Amino acid sequence: MDVGTDYERSVHWFKKSSHQGNKVAQSFLGTMYLKGEHVPQNYAKACKWLTKSAEQDYAYAQFLTGLLYQFNGWENHNYALAVEWYEKAAKQGYIDAQKNLIDLYLSDNDKTRDYKSAFYWCSTLALQGDAIIQYNLGLLYMKGFGIGKDYKQAAFWFENAAIQGHAHAQYNLAVFYQEGFGIKKNKKMASEWYKKAAKQGVTQAQIILGELPDDHILETVPEQDNHD
Repeated sequence: MDVGTDYERSVHWFKKSSHQGNKVAQSFLGTMYLKGEHVPQNYAKACKWLTKSAEQDYAYAQFLTGLLYQFNGWENHNYALAVEWYEKAAKQGYIDAQKNLIDLYLSDNDKTRDYKSAFYWCSTLALQGDAIIQYNLGLLYMKGFGIGKDYKQAAFWFENAAIQGHAHAQYNLAVFYQEGFGIKKNKKMASEWYKKAAKQGVTQAQIILGELPDDHILETVPEQDNHD
């Protein structure tokens, strides 16, 4: 049977394998419909085939199914289902799913906010060296969200993120050095971290450096919000 061009043949065999229950083929076919590659873009069909693959525990498909439900890719987006599919992929070690879960758990959305779960996944990923995750873990310790308040641990994770160049972690670390939150007071270190944060555009750090003489310390407050 002539099935046309190479692309048409690929789509033909992906469809054939998908109907036979091959989870990898289903994932490829769903991705084609999702992106509109070699087939007309169709979010409903993308969700259909990605879900079939995801139901067979294929982590990549579980992640993409979560994306479809999280964002407005199609009309039936659903944050609860996004979390459900991200969780399945995350438990298989799919890092992008773990990161998206953290974003949802830390969001202002009452349907997805879950600080205890955010703490769990931040603790898991922070050890792998991701500065954004380390900063968010520092915030959770600082605020006592999902875990008991612990300034020493907050300072530790802010410092790890700050060393990697995370601007808001640098600012918070400066405040911690200035105020002695979980770390020994050190005006010199506070000044150094304020300067690093200011160079990256952190407004509060710029204000502090612009208004204060070198030997004066202003009462300051750490950054409270999570930043990407």
